[in-house]
Amino acid sequence: MMNRILSIFLLIGLCAVANAQESSVVVLLDSISVSVGNLDSYSYVRHRKFILKNQKASSLADVVIGVDDNTELSKFEYVMTDLSGKVLRTVKKSELKPVEYSHELATDFYRLIAEVTPPQYPVIITRTEKIVCTANAMTYPSFYPQNGYDMAVKKAVYQISYPKDKVCIRQYKSPNVAIKPSIQQVGKNQVIRYEFNDLKPVTRMPYAPYLDDLTPYMLFAPEKISYYGTTGSMASWTSFGKWQYDLAVDRDLIPDSYLQPLREQLSDCHTDREKIVKVCNFVDKNTRYVSLQLGIGGYQPATAFSVSHMGCGDCKGLSIFMHGILKSIGIDSRLVAIGTDEPDLLHYYPNVNQLNHMILAVLLEQGRDTVWLECTNSKLPVGYIHDDISGHDALLLDADKSRLVKLPEYADSLNLRSSNICIKLRHDASADVSIDETFRNHQYGANLGLLKKKEQDLRTSISSWYKLPNTSFGSITVNDVSKPFDIPQLNTHLDGVCAKYANLTGKRLFVPVNPSHQDFSPIVISDDITSDRLPLKIRQGYRNVENIVINIPAGRVVESLPSSVDVKEEFGSFHQSFMQEEGIIRVTLTLDIHRGTYAPHLRKRLLEMQKKMQKAYNSRIVLVWK
Repeated sequence: MMNRILSIFLLIGLCAVANAQESSVVVLLDSISVSVGNLDSYSYVRHRKFILKNQKASSLADVVIGVDDNTELSKFEYVMTDLSGKVLRTVKKSELKPVEYSHELATDFYRLIAEVTPPQYPVIITRTEKIVCTANAMTYPSFYPQNGYDMAVKKAVYQISYPKDKVCIRQYKSPNVAIKPSIQQVGKNQVIRYEFNDLKPVTRMPYAPYLDDLTPYMLFAPEKISYYGTTGSMASWTSFGKWQYDLAVDRDLIPDSYLQPLREQLSDCHTDREKIVKVCNFVDKNTRYVSLQLGIGGYQPATAFSVSHMGCGDCKGLSIFMHGILKSIGIDSRLVAIGTDEPDLLHYYPNVNQLNHMILAVLLEQGRDTVWLECTNSKLPVGYIHDDISGHDALLLDADKSRLVKLPEYADSLNLRSSNICIKLRHDASADVSIDETFRNHQYGANLGLLKKKEQDLRTSISSWYKLPNTSFGSITVNDVSKPFDIPQLNTHLDGVCAKYANLTGKRLFVPVNPSHQDFSPIVISDDITSDRLPLKIRQGYRNVENIVINIPAGRVVESLPSSVDVKEEFGSFHQSFMQEEGIIRVTLTLDIHRGTYAPHLRKRLLEMQKKMQKAYNSRIVLVWK
């Protein structure tokens, strides 16, 4: 009887916890204890107990544990219960399946996976795992007590113990709660402990800062590097850059015989920029991208000789291959480590976590002019800084002078989509439609995938952009007209016959102003009270310019035009205007969005502007007989 009473009280308590939080997940306890042994080894135990309240959080029931040749899962326990404590499912260590699938061709990293589907909701999951890393640690386990949206955390604890004679660097951030770590000496070790209680859930919403900017986190790494027989320091980005630079020393040599055909092609070049273009074309024809991430190969480039011999390499191998070729013809360049996920590196926490890519900085005019080369895709226009790296912090490797640099970002107005639309109306409401569009810079990069599509897929993709029902499409084309060191540009063309472009009602013809923006709708503003506290974050700015010409059928005149629209806000502007000529209506729409971080109250102003945009896009011109 006493056990049943305790179960009832437990059920009531857990329901209270679940109902008290506006969340899909309630973490009752998340505890991580890390023990650092030697410089490059550690072990940790993580214990988690959390409630999944609904199917929205179902993926958290799955088990995904990453390991490699240096780490192993030495202990694993998993129990799923209902709120009363009745066991619904267990997962044993032996049930975890190794999965080696990766975008890399060769890697020593793999995952241990178990897919678990809760039979009901809510459920409580209790998990414990112990991971042992025996060597080659470049980082220690991180701590993200709130690693997802709609997640409430009752208690989270992180503790790391390491020898006092070793230096552990750490980076931490906590936007909304104070961090007060306890630090004490226990024998020969220093122990740091963090604890968080009652963290409120963060609601996912559009145009919000990254989750890492809204929730606490801690990162830890050894100051000294001991990695596959190499040594170095992560005390600063300069020292870390020196370690990476040293990994590439003398690996840029290429046989002269291999380069002889290229030298013949360069004989008619008059400038270094012309030579760079020829080199990029040479690399494109003679190599391909293959990712190899085995052992130290995750950080050390393959030799340029091996790339020339095998005809392939990863981002590091292709970058040093390009570097070696340029060096052989007297053009200076530097390897650059960069991250494609986050634009900003942690300036006071040198680390490997944020760097997952390598490019090349070509230094012209004694360093006064820099050309940034993406060596894994030589088909990109030379000089184009693509979406994954533009505006990002990067580590330029230069012996003892390695330093953080920031790649250029295109001005918002240069990320242009320009549309020229011609609509030739007929009396029966049908129309001939012709649409020509130009995409530049980031809008170019966003649509590059069109070049790889087969004809039918291309027709489906492009036609889906427009509100053209019952249309028989004629030609649909995509052309990359980019030139080296110029603004990259992609052109698309579509034409067709729309059987019913307008609506004919009695003597009136109701003509849609704009056939674009098929699925445009205003952003959804959350009712969560935190929405008024979160800054409005626009990560990429752009400009859309639409010029629409509507040819009026003979004998028809304009009865009414939609009102012009003119909205100006700190984060952007929108304009729509009309001009009538003999037998023609010209419509001009311009949308400018400015990247940046803005005050929270402007989120609702953005919603208001988008509602006006939607109304403008859906407006109609009314034509009648003379």
